[in-house]
Amino acid sequence: MTFDPWLPFRPERAETDLQSIHLLQSECPVKQREDGAWLVTSADGVRQVLGRIEDFGGTFGDYSGVNPDDVILPGLGEPLHTMIRRGVNASVAYQRSVTVKPYLRDLVTQLVGEALAECEAKGSSDIYQTVLLPVPASVIAHLLGVPMEDRWLFTKWGDELCEIQLEGDNFRKPVGELHPEFAAYLDRHIEMRKADGGQGEDSISRMMRVAVQEDQPMSDRMIRTQLMNLLVAGNETTRNLLGSLFYRLVSDQEFHAEIRADRSLIPNFIEETLRLESPVRFVVRRCPQGAHLGDAELGPDSTVLVSLEAANHDPGVWGDPDDFDVRRTDAKEHLAFGAGRHICPGAFLARIEAELVLETYLDLIETTKLVEGVDYVPNPVYWARGPITLPVVLQAATTAGSDGSSNAREATKEEMQ
Repeated sequence: MTFDPWLPFRPERAETDLQSIHLLQSECPVKQREDGAWLVTSADGVRQVLGRIEDFGGTFGDYSGVNPDDVILPGLGEPLHTMIRRGVNASVAYQRSVTVKPYLRDLVTQLVGEALAECEAKGSSDIYQTVLLPVPASVIAHLLGVPMEDRWLFTKWGDELCEIQLEGDNFRKPVGELHPEFAAYLDRHIEMRKADGGQGEDSISRMMRVAVQEDQPMSDRMIRTQLMNLLVAGNETTRNLLGSLFYRLVSDQEFHAEIRADRSLIPNFIEETLRLESPVRFVVRRCPQGAHLGDAELGPDSTVLVSLEAANHDPGVWGDPDDFDVRRTDAKEHLAFGAGRHICPGAFLARIEAELVLETYLDLIETTKLVEGVDYVPNPVYWARGPITLPVVLQAATTAGSDGSSNAREATKEEMQ
């Protein structure tokens, strides 16, 4: 063997060794590592772990002894997880997610206009920074109903909190203590919603109303914890998806023209990208009592590394699993958002954001060319996948015209203010 089968799952590795993944899937889809943790790489094994909540807890890590008020949703076991999840669903599920569409179109129109202006002034624009990066945090801030002038802070705070959580054992520490500034900001808004009876349609008010309705209501501190987690989870993962979508778009001019001409391809483009470039590479689960999985017997308190990335490249499920096919009929069967009762509650919102960003961008931009000589720069967060820079040369759509685009941007700014 000339390669290390554990290489694609080491924290310092940001790329995917597909040869190693397929070797594991064919020879040992459930394999115990030298550190004692179990690695699951087959789609069937991943579905079993994520679906068997009673065996694998549905938890992100070991939060035993931690106050539930300070544990983020992925770390909560049943029955508390389901109760808290109702509050999160009230914030980001279908009924709330569809309300962001007008705001999102206006936001992307403004951001693309700024990218065009930068391209005209400097010759190119990094659309990851100018267009894609602000979108997820701004959408979450919009759902929370915070003032326009504060929304850009959410991108900054989300990045900071994600970085802090990755240091040492900070995942076990209360997120409010990791970022006091952000925590204090949300505390103020929770108090404001309480003062008006929590009757608004913003996500904070909706979560508060669900909390009151439950037999075991959420405390203000618990609501704050889940809101902070919502920002980090929705921000990091959705920007990874947007980055991967646009990297493919700007790297292939023929595909750019094809999808601009046939927008019906966009939904499958999103699903195939989620499958092929899973924004979250793996998740961690616990096996408190021990369990049988495939041919393996996992002992009590086992740690299980669930590779969403590997599962989405399983040749037992998809033909030519490592190839991009925008017309793949079963692309949506991927596991990028997880599976089972604990599937990502923000999946619908992420899809809406991706579709609206692509639609609006393609309305405004005729062609996009990646700056010559630019290499793919991966997200340094080891569990994430996506580029962090996309310097391009833009050409505005001739149907809109530069004057029409400029006028639309000014109107958008005024409306958003």
